[in-house]
Amino acid sequence: MKRIHLITIVVILQFNFLYGQECRCENEFLFVKNYIENNYAGFSDKVNDNTRPAYLELTEQLLKRSRNTTKESYCWVLINEWLGFFEDGHIQVRSNFVSADIDSARLQEVIAGTEIIELPVSKLETLYESDTVEGIYFNRDSTYKVAVVRNENEFRDYAAVIVSTKTELWSEGQVKFELKEIDENSFSAIVYYLYHQPYIETFTFDGFSFNNGGWTKAGKELPVRSNDRIPNVSSEILPDDIFYLQIGTFEEWNARAIDSVMTHHRDYLTNAPSWIIDVRGNGGGSDFSYRPITPYLYTGPITVIGTDVLSTEENIKNWSVLLDNPHIPDDLMTLLREILEKMELNKGEFVSIVDDDTLTFDEVKPHPERVVVLVDENCASSTENFLLGAMQSEKVTVMGQPTAGVLDYANMRSADFPCYSLRLEYATTRSRRIDLGKGIDNKGITPDIVLDPEKDWIQQAVSFLKQY
Repeated sequence: MKRIHLITIVVILQFNFLYGQECRCENEFLFVKNYIENNYAGFSDKVNDNTRPAYLELTEQLLKRSRNTTKESYCWVLINEWLGFFEDGHIQVRSNFVSADIDSARLQEVIAGTEIIELPVSKLETLYESDTVEGIYFNRDSTYKVAVVRNENEFRDYAAVIVSTKTELWSEGQVKFELKEIDENSFSAIVYYLYHQPYIETFTFDGFSFNNGGWTKAGKELPVRSNDRIPNVSSEILPDDIFYLQIGTFEEWNARAIDSVMTHHRDYLTNAPSWIIDVRGNGGGSDFSYRPITPYLYTGPITVIGTDVLSTEENIKNWSVLLDNPHIPDDLMTLLREILEKMELNKGEFVSIVDDDTLTFDEVKPHPERVVVLVDENCASSTENFLLGAMQSEKVTVMGQPTAGVLDYANMRSADFPCYSLRLEYATTRSRRIDLGKGIDNKGITPDIVLDPEKDWIQQAVSFLKQY
């Protein structure tokens, strides 16, 4: 391996594959295939008499390709293509790294596997003047300077080659990311992070940068990047006594923060006439996270359509992991134990974890009188479940854009790949909405009032509430 200057370091990441042993993409592909066929709650719906021929053809095609695929990141791309058949946002593959030490020899082995492309000086000089995707780019903190060049193989159209770097973990000539064109100015990207671990992302090109300045062409001004990070939870009292509550995630670890905000404002909330609940960008989490909000929205019985879990040995094992989760409330922990008992007694079958029910509260709170919920295309999973209940309230008006449509198959669990440093995440439950023709996957939930993405949604919500 040329030009590697390796220092002895303590790294907080560990690759989960077996060093010194060649991982075979074919084996990893078959692992995912068999795991999904046996444990994914939507498999029998997605692979039926009408779709089975296409499923078998795609599987055979990709299995053949896997036999000639030796690179982990390329195998990941193949597996993603196969998983795309199911059109389910609750099936995905992620990098699997855990906190641990890794010795320098193992790290060197990982780095030694990084592809090198030799670029002549004459080629680099021409790239400074390029007005296409090709060019010389810097990342935002200028740690890396790369040359993006047309360099095609089965999995890419362009390669980004290190020209210079400030970290000793990378060196000249190594491939930092690879791009496969999806459509004009949009790319599927394989990005190799600091410790050379791959991630699959999407890149957009605006003519002089990728992802709004994530990588910017040499000589071009770095785009002003708005602070688009969504806070986990925040609140504000707007003019006209409108209570604004923003929730960036319903992940279980954020449940306490949501409850704290509601508790802090309790005296005010008993009199606030109007609310705006902003869940834009909220990809979901756990349903219990929004429990403190539901009583304020309630105006009458809430219809709950039940959910079933596919009981298999692997799903039982993966659900059992939740018993060690400190964020789950005691009442739900009791319910979890009951679910696991039912799963043990009904292996190979779907088991009800949420029965069809009607949820009622003892009172209808006089305040708030009106509530606007702001949603967008990134609202998914538990956030959509929150909306399905909230929209049954006479107080609530949902405004924004249609949601992601990722809820019919849910309650994701995970399994480590046998050899690669990857993890499969998949849905273990199936909503009975599907049988009623009320599924929302790949359709989403349509707001009561659709808003123009180019306008200020909070101001539009305020204007709507001031009509009353």
